[in-house]
This record gives sequence, structure tokens and C-alpha cells, in this order.
Amino acid sequence: MTPKQPEAGQQPAAAGGIVVPVAKAAPVVRQLDRPEPGQSLLAGSVSIRPQAVEAVPVSEVVVDAEALTQQRLEELWAQVGAELGIGDLLADATVTLGQRNNFTITAQTVLFADQFAQHRTDVMQWLRRQTGLPMMDCKVVARYVEKDALPYSPDEKYRYMLEHNPQLARLRRLFPQIEL
Repeated sequence: MTPKQPEAGQQPAAAGGIVVPVAKAAPVVRQLDRPEPGQSLLAGSVSIRPQAVEAVPVSEVVVDAEALTQQRLEELWAQVGAELGIGDLLADATVTLGQRNNFTITAQTVLFADQFAQHRTDVMQWLRRQTGLPMMDCKVVARYVEKDALPYSPDEKYRYMLEHNPQLARLRRLFPQIEL
């Protein structure tokens, strides 16, 4: 009997002729040294670490969604102004409930739209949390009040005053020497 030749992955036996299997060595994989989160590879570079975010407990966020009515919307509109400290801004605006829980804010000036845009996100988050309606949205409409043109010339001023006080014509007839 001749001794067996070892196969690949086997080690030759000692004097007894027994072949012992040897485990193949695993290939060595070299990992790159990566920096920890918040560290940088470059010296003197600025790194930004993520800020911890305070989570709101679910019990405070979940509100049973109820059917939104015009009266409920007006109540919430008054409350949101007081809650967020912008009651003076929201006091002159009126809200009108539309379809699909959307509403329209009607304001007297265009300036309101600019000022409200700064607080819109906070107002909408507060209203959505209170109503439990995450798809609620609004649009702002500025209502312009048409005013009569003011008179500029003396003749225009006289006609304007005559419209408001017809007795002025009698006064002018009595005192023709007074110019207007």
C-alpha cells in the first residue's frame, strides 16, 4: 500500500499515513480606517454633528379628528393668536371654511399676507394638532376697499363739500366775495 498524496487543502500525514484535512485560510480583507461620525479626515476642518431632537409624546399629538365646522374654526382662530402671541396680527382677519378642511383667510391689507407668511408654519402646525386633520391648509386673500378719489383742485374741493353739505351753495351766494 502506498501512502496517499495529499489533495489541495490537506496536510501530509505523519508516519502513520493518515491524511488530515486543514481548513483553508480566509482571505484577509483590510478595512479602511473611517472616522467616527462627527470627525473629519482633514485636519482643521469643520464637522457638523447632528443635534438631538426632542420628541413629542404620541399622546399629545394624536387627537381624534372631528368634523371641522365654521364655528370651531373661528374658535381655534381666536385661540391660536393667543397661544402663539400673534393675536394682534390675526384679530383683523376673518376665516372662512372651504371644502376638504381648507379655509380662506380674508385680510384688509396686503401687508397682512407678508406678516402672516412669517408665522404660517407655526399656525398651521398648531391648528392641525388641535383638529387632528393633517391635510388642513389655508390661503390668504387680501380684500381691497375702494375709496373715492380725494379732490385736489379748489373747484374739485368745492364740489366735494357741496355733495356732503348742500347748504354751502347758499352760503356762497350770500358771500360772493369769498373765494374758495
